[in-house]
Amino acid sequence: MPARKTRGRRKKLQTPRQWLIGGAALLLFAGLYLLHINPQWTARLPGGEQISAVLAELYGDGELSPQPLFPDGTAQELPEGQFELHMIDVGQALSVLLRAPDGECALIDAGNRGDEERICPYLKSLGLERLDYLIATHMHADHIGGMDEVVKEFSIGRVILPDTPEEITPTTKSYTDLLSAISDKGYRITLAKPGAKYPLGKAQLSILGPVQDYEDLNNTSVVTRVDYGAVSFLVTGDAEKTAEQDMLDSRRVQPANVLIAGHHGSSTASSAAFLSAVRPAYIGISCGEGNSYGHPHKEAIERMQKIGSTILRTDLYGTVIFYTDGQALGAQVERNS
Repeated sequence: MPARKTRGRRKKLQTPRQWLIGGAALLLFAGLYLLHINPQWTARLPGGEQISAVLAELYGDGELSPQPLFPDGTAQELPEGQFELHMIDVGQALSVLLRAPDGECALIDAGNRGDEERICPYLKSLGLERLDYLIATHMHADHIGGMDEVVKEFSIGRVILPDTPEEITPTTKSYTDLLSAISDKGYRITLAKPGAKYPLGKAQLSILGPVQDYEDLNNTSVVTRVDYGAVSFLVTGDAEKTAEQDMLDSRRVQPANVLIAGHHGSSTASSAAFLSAVRPAYIGISCGEGNSYGHPHKEAIERMQKIGSTILRTDLYGTVIFYTDGQALGAQVERNS
């Protein structure tokens, strides 16, 4: 049977230029499709290349060039619809605020005794009257010193504390004052459990550690991860290398775009293995100017620089705010270094 003839025009052969244009369009479509079906894919890129590309367009060079927060004595308005992490300048201590676009928020640690005089007004200046979560990473005074006053002045949804072994449970005034404030308000304590997840608006707050019992209070630190779209934040309190390695062994550690460095940038934390697993594009360090501990230590800074992280420190910049729409990432600082 003779072959059936087809009718119509003969196809015109494409030129090399047309092939290049078509191929580029196909690659662009494929990339956009991958981002659409799986936004977490961008968070797994080593060093946060997707965010760096956006920043390169905004600031040049691909490095985070933070904008002043108080250029004329008043706070600038952050873009609407952003998730924010505020690393509040409390000197040689730690206090971190997480705030979702619709106002849901969590406070991790509250500095030393006396730092509540900065923290409480700061929170109120943002219009906050309630904290959905109050998390104490561990029971050292530079992390819970001002927390009893926070409990007194704000409505708290859930108080999360580490399950501290009895033999190292402190009897300090900072700790007993905190427990008294919690009791006086009629709150109950939620013990931090690895794997626990809590909603924070459209973000997700996850507890990664501690995964073991320890004899050192630093290693009992509650380790918190927050994911908002394709951007993630990791706050490790004073967790040191032993606790970091245990989390690595438990396979709970994933890449994160922003890391608040453990133990104020001490050489006893931020191990090479931990940094390599997290691969943060940006690292925040909460430390006091000229502190007696020498934080951050040179060895830790060198490890952070070796993986290409941009470092923002409260002793140099004051309060640092990271903000994101779930894709791009920006920062504002209280003062220029």
